[in-house]
Amino acid sequence: MCTMHILGDTLFLFFETKTTTTMQGDIGVARSFDQGATWEFLGIALDEAWHLSYPCVFKYENEVIL
Repeated sequence: MCTMHILGDTLFLFFETKTTTTMQGDIGVARSFDQGATWEFLGIALDEAWHLSYPCVFKYENEVIL
């Protein structure tokens, strides 16, 4: 499961990542400047002590919330 957030001409994709040694789920983020033709992995956007999945991204009072 993943969530797309569009900011101007830039696409951000939030998705579940999983560490193979611990099977821990975190939320990763990637960015595309060319309408999704290529993606750049930016890193882990959200890491907690418990398993995370199904990211939900929304904008509230001009701030992007994950």
